Amino acid sequence: MSALLKNVHHIAIICSDYERSKRFYTEVLGLDIIRETWRARAGKNR
Repeated sequence: MSALLKNVHHIAIICSDYERSKRFYTEVLGLDIIRETWRARAGKNR
């Protein structure tokens, strides 16, 4: 059986609960986080 997706270049998460969204992408979907960037000017993770 072939995978629906082979690669994902990047995902930007804009949400009200970052930790909950992060858990969804990593624990439910099984994606790996390669890098996270904090946007100090915007006051949010990216």
